[in-house]
Amino acid sequence: SLRRMDESRIDYELIERLLERIDERGEPGAVLVFLPGAGEISQMLERLRATRRFGRGAQAEWLLPLHSQLPPQEQRRVFKSPPRGVRKVVLGTN
Repeated sequence: SLRRMDESRIDYELIERLLERIDERGEPGAVLVFLPGAGEISQMLERLRATRRFGRGAQAEWLLPLHSQLPPQEQRRVFKSPPRGVRKVVLGTN
C-alpha cells in the first residue's frame, strides 16, 4: 500500500521486480530509472548484475549508469542502440 511507503528509502527490490516484469513482456525498448545519486546507481547496478536476467552476456553490457562523474565517452554510450533482443537499462540521476 502507498500509505506504508517510506519515500526516503529506495526500494531496490521493487525496482528490480519492475525491470524484470517489463523485460518479461518482451516488447522492445529501453528503460530509464532515475535515482538520487551515483552511490544509489552503483548499488542498483551491482544488484542487477547479480541477477540471471540482467547480469549475463550482452544484457550485462547494456546496464548503463549515467551521472556527472562519468567521463563524457561513457555518458554518450546511453545514446547508442543495443543489439536486437537486448534491453538497454539506463540508471541515471534525477
